[in-house]
Amino acid sequence: YIAYGSLLATGTASEVVASCRLNTWEISGEGIHGLAEDLRGMAGVDQVASFGATLHVSGQDGARLQASLQTLSQVSDVRIVAVAPSLEDAFIHLMQHAQDPFAG
Repeated sequence: YIAYGSLLATGTASEVVASCRLNTWEISGEGIHGLAEDLRGMAGVDQVASFGATLHVSGQDGARLQASLQTLSQVSDVRIVAVAPSLEDAFIHLMQHAQDPFAG
């Protein structure tokens, strides 16, 4: 991947995904998109991305992320399942850490 003229990652798709060291959970259920902002403030959550009718919640600290999501499952009627991070999850992660030379 290249962003803003800088090389962000090289390798095969699986190598790029693995290099990000993300733990990803998929959340589904009614009203999940309203939870996105709350999720972003939870311990262990590095990114929240909408994937159609689901949310992908990812973080590099799997234990903290899982603990936060367990708390959410106790107070909300949602389905939370661990999934393998996708190339899209990795791309979002890489872009969040890319420096935009035109910002600011």
